Amino acid sequence: MNELSQLRKEYKKASLNEECVQIEPLNQLRQWLDEAIKSKIAEPNAMVLSTLANEKNVSSRVVLIKDIWNDGIVFFTNYNSAKSRSI
Repeated sequence: MNELSQLRKEYKKASLNEECVQIEPLNQLRQWLDEAIKSKIAEPNAMVLSTLANEKNVSSRVVLIKDIWNDGIVFFTNYNSAKSRSI
């Protein structure tokens, strides 16, 4: 298990500067997705969706972005899943 601590990868290609960030968050997401796709990153459309239940329990799961509209992100899930019921 000691090798796990050595798996850290340095990310030095770029940095996130406030001056370079788009004003509209969805436009920023589109830009990052385009860059990830061009870089051939595995599953660049994967995102983590978290919900908060009445009991104040957070549940997180991975979903795949299918589209980005001007008013939000489109993803699909099984309507009968625990994920869907939480949403």
